[in-house]
Amino acid sequence: MEVNKNTALKWRGSLKITGGCGFIGSHVVRHFVKHYPQYRIINVDKLTYAANPANLKDIENEPNYVFIQADVCDHAKMEEIFREYNIDAVIHLAAESHVDRSITDPFEFARSNVMGTLTLLQTAKTCWKKEDYHKHLFYQISTDEVYGALHFGEDPFRETNPYDPAPLLGIQSLGRPFCKGFSPYLRAARQNIQLLQQLRTLPVTGKTDPRDHQQHSEPQAPARIRQRRKRTRLAVCGRPRSRH
Repeated sequence: MEVNKNTALKWRGSLKITGGCGFIGSHVVRHFVKHYPQYRIINVDKLTYAANPANLKDIENEPNYVFIQADVCDHAKMEEIFREYNIDAVIHLAAESHVDRSITDPFEFARSNVMGTLTLLQTAKTCWKKEDYHKHLFYQISTDEVYGALHFGEDPFRETNPYDPAPLLGIQSLGRPFCKGFSPYLRAARQNIQLLQQLRTLPVTGKTDPRDHQQHSEPQAPARIRQRRKRTRLAVCGRPRSRH
């Protein structure tokens, strides 16, 4: 008999993970599905070029796993998912992240990364009662272009750190005042650092083939590994420094 993942079991809570079919997202989804069987894990992914449902083939039939193909910019659909599955928490990973593509198609980046995040925040605000905000979690997972860089020897980031965009294509001067001013409203709840600690310790094997990590071939690491295996010359971008 087929199990109805919506009603057959009594779940302790429902966690919505966006971008769960991507490289990092698939590892996050798998971690929570396997380690928290009492929680229902809802994976929402648009399935763009960098996503691959096969990344999660090993858990697709788990009773606590649900996959929904949807766009995070679709407010009506996001609200429908929130209400149907009674979402308690969100881990938001869905985003465009390849720098070269941000130059050739900046509007898609703005739509996905800015409007997609705003859509999810507004949906959470609408569906979660204000007096119960402390019972819910919304984790925005991003990079140094949003949170800033962490250098060797520095203290680890905490939820109370202000947003500090990296100096990429002028974003530092444009985005830093906004992020610093509004960072108190975007911080995660202080008492829920266990989730961040789990995300930091997700296992990654030492194999050198990018396919073993389900990572798209476009980012730097798999691209360089692929070039090296083909013994092609490695291009170095940027302005060369003077030797004098």
